Amino acid sequence: AGVLELVRKLGCLPLSIEQAAAFVKEYRIKSPALYLAEQAEHSSVLRKKWGERRLRGGEYLFSFAEVISLTFAKLSLETDDDDKSVGAIELLRKMAFFHTDGIPADLFKDEEWVHVSTLARHSLVLDIGAGGLSMHAMTQ
Repeated sequence: AGVLELVRKLGCLPLSIEQAAAFVKEYRIKSPALYLAEQAEHSSVLRKKWGERRLRGGEYLFSFAEVISLTFAKLSLETDDDDKSVGAIELLRKMAFFHTDGIPADLFKDEEWVHVSTLARHSLVLDIGAGGLSMHAMTQ
């Protein structure tokens, strides 16, 4: 499986592609086929939980939910630096209460800023400098 197949499986959705690319880079996945295999394994669990269903007009494929769910699952399972993973997930939860753009930097404690790089590597937030942080609405 090549990059083109991966992009097609992700429904050609830019956010899904960006999330998958960040995942591949962060976890040093060697090929699109290996990513697709890991995604398929994770997705089968989700589909059992969510159930199979037909899409109605205008609905997104499950691809983004599956991609982001895999990212959250992997981030939650990291054991070599557990405090950073837990802190990153907690910071993401806190950020979900704000508007997606320009989340003010002064709302976060100094120790929370340690987790920004973890979230940025996973393409979950964007550090916009002095203005604070930004995140895509679909990751909230």
